[in-house]
Amino acid sequence: MPSEIVSLPGPSHHYAGYAPGNVASAAHGGALSRPRLAVLQCLQRMRLLLDLGVQQWFLPPLARPDLRPLTAAGFLGDGAQQMGAALREAQGAAPQLLSACWSAAAMWTANLGTVAPAADRKQGRDGLLLANLAAATHRALEWQPRLRQLTAAVIDNSLDMLPALPPYADLHDEGGANHTRLVDAEGRGLHCLVDGRDGAAPPSQRFRGRQSRSASQAVARRLGLDPGQCLFISQHPAAIDAGAFHNDVVMVGEGSRVLLHQQAWWQQDEILEQLQRRIPQLRIACIPSAQLSLDEAIQCYLFNSQLIPVADQWHLVAPEDCAVGRPRAVVEGLLAAGFIHAVHFCDLRQSMDGGGGPACLRLRVPDGLRLLPQLALSHGLITSLADWAEAHYPEELQPSQLADPALAARCQSAMHELYRLLDLPPSWSEADHG
Repeated sequence: MPSEIVSLPGPSHHYAGYAPGNVASAAHGGALSRPRLAVLQCLQRMRLLLDLGVQQWFLPPLARPDLRPLTAAGFLGDGAQQMGAALREAQGAAPQLLSACWSAAAMWTANLGTVAPAADRKQGRDGLLLANLAAATHRALEWQPRLRQLTAAVIDNSLDMLPALPPYADLHDEGGANHTRLVDAEGRGLHCLVDGRDGAAPPSQRFRGRQSRSASQAVARRLGLDPGQCLFISQHPAAIDAGAFHNDVVMVGEGSRVLLHQQAWWQQDEILEQLQRRIPQLRIACIPSAQLSLDEAIQCYLFNSQLIPVADQWHLVAPEDCAVGRPRAVVEGLLAAGFIHAVHFCDLRQSMDGGGGPACLRLRVPDGLRLLPQLALSHGLITSLADWAEAHYPEELQPSQLADPALAARCQSAMHELYRLLDLPPSWSEADHG
């Protein structure tokens, strides 16, 4: 049974539309968001996964606003009054930078980093390499405070935490969204690392791929993986141009199961044949474009579902968008073929409108990981988090409100109450700031 690291959207959850290659983000840029509802929808997914037996470790949202970009760009001095003036000035002069300060995208923990269990590493310890997320300003702010959070949260020396690759142009790394570990009959891991540029495929035309082949190779080296157990794969440029900004928008794999679109990867037939040779028990469901086009796949996020092994059966946790029409027909076909045995549909509209489905909302981690006990998700904690969000989150938020210092005060109050709720030490507030 897999374990996960999960988080929640923060009180400043908003739609700015600045995520490169993310068509859902672009379509909803400037739209009204509902931060409170976003939390409640994410908690519903967590509750479902808990009922299925999945261990989940909770990391608080990152503190916002993160004022490092405004300070670096010369907008900000000291004091609350100056902060208000800086927010207003940035709103007019650098709205993308202002939005980055308030970003709640760290809710999508699949991008937190790339994970490898001890059995696969020459170091002999479970490892996590933080992702630099350097392809987008608002995501590039995440890895340092997340590393500080994890350093404060991990106990029993149960995780080897590695700082992100440097943010060089040829080392852009997007973390677990482009990584899948499959397992053979002996339990050996086969790591599929997927790039969006500078790999085997011709370049995409409409959108630039985020992950570079050089970054994927560096990730494997930093984690100490056996080169013979790594498969470097290129996304199909048609998938990138349709809006698959990460591999997990067109493919999901877990253990001995792979579900993917016909145009997920470049030279896909050869790669699937290689996977089948190396893992004979692997079951592959490749959905042809005639059943579900790339545009339909990216609209419904079927391939951003989660495959969850429960005893000797497989459960699919899918977006609610897959419950109707052609996506539903594909799901019914998977059930009829015995590829999955049950399906659960989640309403994640607030996350989906920013480009994140069920798989985006979790980072798979080894079972041996141990965080502070109060961060172990339970039904009681889910209820407490729902009550906390009801009390402290805005019901609605417009991007124009990002220049209001009152929002900063509200976010700060919410986070202090969350630290109290989780009984985290005073040092945690420093760990959660950049």
